[in-house]
Amino acid sequence: MLADLDFGTYHALVIGNNEYRQLPTLQTAVLDAQEIAGLLESKYGFQVTLLTNATRREMITALTEVTESLSGRDNLLLYYAGHGWLDDQSQSGYWQPVDAEPFNTANWVSTRHEVSAVLNRSPAKQILVVADSCYAGVLSELALPPPDPSPVGPDHVAQVRNLLSRRSRLALTSGGLSPVLDQGDGRHSVFSKALLEVLGDNSRVAEISRMFGQIQTRVVAEAARFGVEQGPQLAPIVQAGDQGGDFFFVPARPAA
Repeated sequence: MLADLDFGTYHALVIGNNEYRQLPTLQTAVLDAQEIAGLLESKYGFQVTLLTNATRREMITALTEVTESLSGRDNLLLYYAGHGWLDDQSQSGYWQPVDAEPFNTANWVSTRHEVSAVLNRSPAKQILVVADSCYAGVLSELALPPPDPSPVGPDHVAQVRNLLSRRSRLALTSGGLSPVLDQGDGRHSVFSKALLEVLGDNSRVAEISRMFGQIQTRVVAEAARFGVEQGPQLAPIVQAGDQGGDFFFVPARPAA
């Protein structure tokens, strides 16, 4: 039985940035972050740290504090909604805090050299980064396939146990190496709306690899209504030490 397995303790650092000082204001990132944080806490029992309209110092400090507090039986979800940037020449990706300046990386957060490096040092068992920003796909090894969801059947528990024994460092991103929609239904971005719906509807222990197809289908269809091509990505994080595991969402009262 899945209920007999030890999935460990779940933590989340959730960041949403709207009120930029020198970049265009966003409309949905803060509400997206607030509702993601609330759902993770109430339905899945995460211990959540929520930051809204955060500076670079606040983002790096929170990321360092959260990751350094974890043990080998902990799991971490890192969610970021806000502006992102891709350096075409170096193929380096950045998250942009509210104190970011245009074309000046001094206050930007490097997804490869800072986010991935911190996650690689963390002893946490499973880590999932969820990034709802432009060019978010640069965070992950897009050339590699996402983990295959373990088939539900007689061997499912054994397969889940095997995945639990492997370290995972995965990125679920709102798109690849292109801009993405900030607004969808007027309250949430297209991506975060789909994520909230899929997490909210789920009632069983579920891998992110199993949920990914539902999220992808909803985002592609909704973006098409706005005449935009947008496809979420799920893949191991660049240089973060992924060992082929998965990330599990465990409802506080899972269905049988």
